[in-house]
Amino acid sequence: MKSFDDFRNKLIENNRKEFGMLYDQLRKISYYRAVEAEDERLSLLESLHEKLKYEFNQTKPYAYSVSPGCRLCGAGEWSCLFINNRCNCHCFYCPVAQTNDRLPETQGLSFSTPEPYIAYLQRFGFKGASISGGEPLLSFDLTLDFITKIKRTFGDQIYLWLYTNGKLLTESMAGKMANAGLDEIRFDLSATSYNTRFLKKALKVIPQVTVEIPAIPEDFEKLKKAVRELEQLNVSFLNLHEMRLTPFNLNNLVNRNYTFRHGHKMTVLESEMTSLKILQFVLNNDLQLPVNYCSFHYKNHFQKAGFRRKFGEAVLEAGEEITANGYIRKIAIEASNNEICGQMQHFSGNALSGELVPDHEGKKIIIKKDLLGKITLDNCKATINYFTVQLSDQPVENSIMIYPDNGKPLYLKRMPTTSSIIVDEEIREDVFGLMNGRETEAVSYSDTLFSVAQHEIPAKGMGDYY
Repeated sequence: MKSFDDFRNKLIENNRKEFGMLYDQLRKISYYRAVEAEDERLSLLESLHEKLKYEFNQTKPYAYSVSPGCRLCGAGEWSCLFINNRCNCHCFYCPVAQTNDRLPETQGLSFSTPEPYIAYLQRFGFKGASISGGEPLLSFDLTLDFITKIKRTFGDQIYLWLYTNGKLLTESMAGKMANAGLDEIRFDLSATSYNTRFLKKALKVIPQVTVEIPAIPEDFEKLKKAVRELEQLNVSFLNLHEMRLTPFNLNNLVNRNYTFRHGHKMTVLESEMTSLKILQFVLNNDLQLPVNYCSFHYKNHFQKAGFRRKFGEAVLEAGEEITANGYIRKIAIEASNNEICGQMQHFSGNALSGELVPDHEGKKIIIKKDLLGKITLDNCKATINYFTVQLSDQPVENSIMIYPDNGKPLYLKRMPTTSSIIVDEEIREDVFGLMNGRETEAVSYSDTLFSVAQHEIPAKGMGDYY
């Protein structure tokens, strides 16, 4: 298990660095508490086995159904535009400061008007988009302008939703957004002490009304009461988020005596348990409100994989492929010119010959994964490189400029995520299996195979406790 343990230790060290000296103040999950929590979670999920559903490799448990927007999010077909950086609430769990206006932005790209953002959506083929804040209703005219022009351009080709705490919502605002084509509105009811009076204004006119909130452990009884009310109001969906620890909200969360679990970021153990218990409450009481649990584990893996896939496709070179986990994969066979020529001739006239791409120097060929199990490796070296893509609205070294119609220039840069991985006969079968979604125990003991697995295979199941 060395490779697996090393990976976990690296994540723990990254968390330690993020919080610095404050890290030691955190009530971190102990080994015994982790074991206890694993048993508790497993027992809870098994008790709902006949009723509970899952999406995205069993990382997202839910009751009944999930919003069309949530499905697009997990599939990597969603773009979230942050319309400003200003909020009229001061929720204790908020992960970042939202006190200063800035231009609408997404993925580090800013868009002062709807037209270049629409060009961006078109260029990358997004099927879903959302408008978030801070609080979008603080910039209502700008928000409405984006909604109107996005839906005028795409119609039903894009599913569009908006996030709000609802405090500023009027019936007039709701009507204008509905007339502009807004498909869904999502309320953070915890920001208003679970008061539904703002939400009711949207129920009259907007097709889908969702409540999306962090699962606050001490609010469990309030949540159960809210669930019953939301069902009676015919609210479309309830989305429960796992609370995440950040340097900004650390003091607030530490003072509540939560238990923090490690991962790519630190999250609140009790928040996950609260979400699962609400799912249990809904299903065991035959309530009909659709509920889904959106964990950081799910978001970190499937949202990111979707973005990698979406942007990777824009810079894909001949012979390369996108892995199931969203990375660009480049397999190269390196040898002498004679050996390369021999490999090319071996497949000449074969249907697979189109899978071989000679490089400009003639000293290697680029092959797709299905050929890795067929090509002769005698006197050759096979290597794998993985890449992801960095976006910017400013030119950076070795970046590729794209210019969407009616948009502004965007710059994409291929970033290697690992050094070249050498594939020899000893591990070729394991590597080929990983590329086709088959994982073996050898992955936990081999750094090479573990690295391949990380790039090839999407996360499965709920996140570990440690």
